[in-house]
Amino acid sequence: MQVAIPVNIRWAPYKTSEECKLENKFSPMPITIPLDTDLESALKKMKPVAGRMRKDFKVTYAAYVLAKTMGSLLPAWACKIAGDSLSKPLTLSFSNIPGILKPVKLKNGQYTES
Repeated sequence: MQVAIPVNIRWAPYKTSEECKLENKFSPMPITIPLDTDLESALKKMKPVAGRMRKDFKVTYAAYVLAKTMGSLLPAWACKIAGDSLSKPLTLSFSNIPGILKPVKLKNGQYTES
């Protein structure tokens, strides 16, 4: 299963608590989660995935810089097309941005606001 999770971006660790800033800088990290029939074998398969996540932070920072650059140089419609095409291979995506604020119901196979 292909999943994108938000990863907090910090360019350097804060040296003191006084230097700490409240920032909201996130970038998506795409990962492939192996699925299995039982928990024990699934956890064994997840261990190398978690290890790669710790090492693949450079890609996450590059995606953040690319998104900030595109957002400041390109029109919104071009950014939307790029975002749509980059997110097509993903099965799930998680965000720190609030989603639907109104409850939805399934009616005749279609989601509608309740």
